[in-house]
Amino acid sequence: MDRAKGPSLNTIPKAVALVVLAVMPCATACQRKPSACGTPPSADRSTAGISLRDKFAAGQLRSMNRAASVLDDGDGVRVTAAQGIGLIWIDETQFADGTVEADVCGRDVQSESFVGIAFHRQNDDKYEAVFLRPFNFRSSSPERIRHAVQYVAMPHNDFAHLRASSPGEFENSVAPSAVPDGWNHLRLIVRGRRVQVFVGDGNTAALDVRALQSESRGLVGLFVGNGSDGVFANLRVVRSN
Repeated sequence: MDRAKGPSLNTIPKAVALVVLAVMPCATACQRKPSACGTPPSADRSTAGISLRDKFAAGQLRSMNRAASVLDDGDGVRVTAAQGIGLIWIDETQFADGTVEADVCGRDVQSESFVGIAFHRQNDDKYEAVFLRPFNFRSSSPERIRHAVQYVAMPHNDFAHLRASSPGEFENSVAPSAVPDGWNHLRLIVRGRRVQVFVGDGNTAALDVRALQSESRGLVGLFVGNGSDGVFANLRVVRSN
């Protein structure tokens, strides 16, 4: 047997083949098709808008474990799926306090869609992020509903650590108007070592948490979780200092 290539699924029993498929990384075995989001919402062109299309054309989107492409319609980008976390860092978005917002779109497929915004980048391993789990928005499980939006401070305060050490503090449900397989507006207000998170157009925060990273300045980026793709548009950054 060629150890480098491994056995072909055609040469092993069907039952064993099903087990092999079950343990493959989600990005290769589970991802059936990319998120079908359609045209993004109309952008607010008043102030502080960042054209992701222009950033892509200028080579100012720096990919980590993902690839990005511009949308056919609207000012946004599509990020591919892969195993592990993926980040698209956006040059010239140094940010401390203020507001970061974007329209994001994922998929209503269990454990295959994690889309959000990263900020305060120190390096590709150390940053803060807020992300949505669209597949939990309308779950029949009350516990999963409470896991719809999540704050993390990587690498030491990932979701698993925070869920174990501070259950219920850094994740929450979202408004019933949030769409599991369509566009959702995600807005972060970062101020005075706190992070408020709004999903949709309402004025009630889905999360209001203490920031866990000591370094409070760095680049803004697009975040996708393990096995997840994502679509992003209408990025806006307003700095308060």
